[in-house]
This record gives sequence, structure tokens and C-alpha cells, in this order.
Amino acid sequence: RLRPTVGRARRMRIGIDATSLCRRITGMEAYALGLIKGLLEDGSSPHDSVIACRGRVHPDLEGFRGRAEFVRGPSSQILCEQLWLPFLRRRFGLDLVHYPAFPPGFATAGPYLATVFDGALWRDPSWLSWKARVYLAPLTRRAAARARKVLTISEFSREEIIRFTNADPRNVVNAGIAVHPAFRPVEDEDRLGEVRSRYGLPECFILSVGSLEPRKNLGTLLAAFAGLRREARSRDLKLVLAGRPAWGAGEVRTAIERAGLGSDVVLAGYVPFSDLPALYTMAGLFVYPSLYEGFGLPPVEAMACGTPVVCSNAGALPEAVGPAALTVDPSDAGGWTGAMRTVIEDRGVRDRLAAAGRLRAALFTWERVARAVIGVYNSLETTRES
Repeated sequence: RLRPTVGRARRMRIGIDATSLCRRITGMEAYALGLIKGLLEDGSSPHDSVIACRGRVHPDLEGFRGRAEFVRGPSSQILCEQLWLPFLRRRFGLDLVHYPAFPPGFATAGPYLATVFDGALWRDPSWLSWKARVYLAPLTRRAAARARKVLTISEFSREEIIRFTNADPRNVVNAGIAVHPAFRPVEDEDRLGEVRSRYGLPECFILSVGSLEPRKNLGTLLAAFAGLRREARSRDLKLVLAGRPAWGAGEVRTAIERAGLGSDVVLAGYVPFSDLPALYTMAGLFVYPSLYEGFGLPPVEAMACGTPVVCSNAGALPEAVGPAALTVDPSDAGGWTGAMRTVIEDRGVRDRLAAAGRLRAALFTWERVARAVIGVYNSLETTRES
């Protein structure tokens, strides 16, 4: 049961689901980790935190043991979602539970907040694996309808969530997202050389970072890159695709062979967080042709590292990059070829985009996001339910 807070926010015990952090850190996990760290670093919250971890406490959170209570659950994610996390609410007398990555399980009761990143789960079923269609999409829709507040990461996503779920528009809040401070130009030549050697990177390359899946629209990028490679001045260029193979990754490999790019595309695979700043720094250009994003963090991470960006004009990407990147229709392979050529050949454009990008990326901080989330916590007053 919730009612508006009058005066100063009452001290609450808030559980935060950190079970996603046992997985490889990609977009959703990076958001959860950054948000939890931001909340624990912020000294303005009047609330007590109980951090629910799966198997182990993430190393980046170990230093916060004095600021929160950490509890460790079973190694199975499904078991955590469906049974263990609902049990914790009663075991620790939690007033509120925040789910910053995965949606709460079907057995979840009591007041909770849920982060929903975008409407991709409902916009186009062809983008989804069978598990996302039959499990994640209905569970997330249910969470959005029942959450006391739904947090999201852009105005575009806020509108999408309202459109595709039964969430009350008054309860859907754009609290933002941030770029980790580790994303900045890497100047250590030994470090750059180490990362170059680890992934077999060429001297001159265009970079794209993201899971190999249909929504990332890599077929159009490969067609555009093939067009660029046919030009004499671009024959030394390579394309590096960094990201874990996801549902539909086989189609990417087929498209590479079909375009005759076998030796010109490097599939770097999953790149851990610690290597990404060096990877962005070494790229001459970052490209992101995604068909749909609730925000689009990789282009902004690349900007923070001083790399010029060309990205799609779809979804929330224009909102994320602002005027600091060139944007192209995701279906226009010729437009992508032209935009890449412009950045590669025009030093003035490269320098302008690099400078504007760093300024743009600096706007997105976890301090700002944490303050927004604490504001949401403070706007709610809960009574413990038996």
C-alpha cells in the first residue's frame, strides 16, 4: 500500500535485485551495476539498502559492505526470480524492492519498482528469441502494470512502455542512464597494444559494439561496408564487430560471406568491460545501425572515448547522441556508405564529432541517475505488509 509522502521521506528498507551481475556484463547488467554503485555512493538517501546477489557479490560492490547489507542466493537465475527474491521481502522486512534489470517473478508480492528499458519486447516478435517471447515479454508486461513506479532510460522508452503495457502514465519515470567514468581516451600505448593483440585488431578499422542479433541490423552495415571497401581509398579498412553471439548470429556470418567480406571483418566476440575503452579509442569510427534502442549506450561510450560516431536515426538514438553524431536511416545502405566515407575522409568532420561527442557523453552521469532514483524512492511511503 502506498500513499504520498508528507514532509521528509520516511526511512525505508529497500531491497535491490543484483542477481543479474553474475552474468557477463552487457547493456542491462552494466545499467544495474552502475545504478547500484551510484545509489551506494550517494550520501543523500535516508534509506537502508539490502543488495540481493546471486552466488557472489560483484567485485565492484565489495567496497560498499559498510553501506548496505549484502545477501547471497542460489546460483539459478530462475530460482532467484521466482522463489528466492519473493522470500527475501518477508525475511528482511523490506518496504520496497527495486528490480533494475530482470522483471520480478510471478510470485512477487508487495510494493516494488521495476526498470523497463524499452518496448522492444512487444514491438517486433522477429527480433526476439523464443525465450524472450514466451517468458520475458509477458513477465515484463505484468511487472510494468503492477509496479508502483516503472523506471526507464529515455523519453522515447517512456512513451513506448506506456503504449505497449497497462502501466499508468503517471507511474512511468524517465530516470536516465549514464556512461561509466572508465570510458575516456586511453593514452597508454602498452595497454592499447595489449588489447590490439588480444583481439587481432588491424591498424585501421571501423568498430561496432553490440550483440549479434537481428535488431542490431548488421546486414545493412555489412552491405554499406562492402560498398565502402570497393572504393580505392578504403581498401585498407577493416570492420570489427564486438559482441556476444546471440539469437540470429548465424545470419551475420552468412551475410559476411555473401558480401565477400570474409577477410575484412573481424568478429571479436564478447569484449569485457575492462577492454572496451581501449577498443573504442583505437577505432577510427564507431558505427551503430540498430533498428531500435531504448537509449543506445555504446555510441555514447564511444563518444566519451573521443571516437566519432555514425548511428541510426531510429528509436531513442537521436535523443541519446543529440547533435554530436551523424545519423542515418537504418535501412539506407547507401546512406551509411556515404556517412562513413564523409567521416573517414574529412578530418574537420572527424574532429568536430570527436569534440562534440565528449561534451555530450559528459552529460550522462550515474550521480544524476542515482539522485533521480532516490527522488522516486522518496516520493513513495510504504507500510510493511505481512
